[in-house]
Amino acid sequence: MGLMLTVLEHSVRTGQRLVLLRVGPLRTRVVCDAQLAIEVLTQTGKSFQKDRFTRSLQQILGNGLLVSDPETWKAHRRLVQPAFHQARLAEYVPVFTRRTNEWVADWQSGGTQDMSGGFIDLTIRIVGECLLGARLGQRISVVERAVTLWLKHFSSPWAVLKPIAPIW
Repeated sequence: MGLMLTVLEHSVRTGQRLVLLRVGPLRTRVVCDAQLAIEVLTQTGKSFQKDRFTRSLQQILGNGLLVSDPETWKAHRRLVQPAFHQARLAEYVPVFTRRTNEWVADWQSGGTQDMSGGFIDLTIRIVGECLLGARLGQRISVVERAVTLWLKHFSSPWAVLKPIAPIW
């Protein structure tokens, strides 16, 4: 993973717009240019197919925005778009601030922090409250376990070749 990040960082610094990456038997292209990303996402997106990795995410994510075909994507996007309207986003800022302050308040001076686990916890709490209207409290451990297993599964470049068993 470190080598891939080094390649991508170099590509951005040297002005490459598109990079071909090979991970084992998999090949994918990564957009490294903001203008090209805008073009791909807004104008020419219908010309592209989801890669094998992204399609494999359907086993976990269902047929949501990330993995769906263009027509399904359009219908789903219309449903979720109100949650990301500028006025709604402004309502989320106090939740982001409060939750982050709560997290940081628990830190011990001179101690060490599990930043990965902490960010997972923080993100789940914020998403739960802002998008689902739910304060998860003690139930967060169940969601954290599922997210951690999902991240562990897909941290391997061979993840698309592994079957995914239900995690419940």
